[in-house]
Amino acid sequence: KFMTMLAGRGYFYVVIGTLLMAQWPDVGNFLLGFYMTAVGGMMTVVGLHAKAKMDKMKGHIKDEASVVAAFKNADVDQTGSLTIEQLAALCTGLGSELDKLELEAALISLDKDGSGSVEYEEFFDWWQTTV
Repeated sequence: KFMTMLAGRGYFYVVIGTLLMAQWPDVGNFLLGFYMTAVGGMMTVVGLHAKAKMDKMKGHIKDEASVVAAFKNADVDQTGSLTIEQLAALCTGLGSELDKLELEAALISLDKDGSGSVEYEEFFDWWQTTV
């Protein structure tokens, strides 16, 4: 569950990077740890920012009928799942424009089965947990 949080992977990188930096005086491990900590910090900031924007969207969807309507409007090819471009359009339509990194973090968080797209059930489960 921890790794499915938007900032979870960033937290993980920070912890592992810190452990590697603790291997001083091994300079190689220290430098790798420093790099992982910096990347983890960036991933954490991006993930938290994306989470804040996604939480902002929940105010635009009040009931299950609105969830279905928003999803169907975004699913222009009617496949029952949203591509990253369709997810971007949905987010924009709900008042939260996500940049590329935030969108990738949101997709990773929403896509529970790892298909690379967001099915309605995944989107609905997210909406239920944020309401």
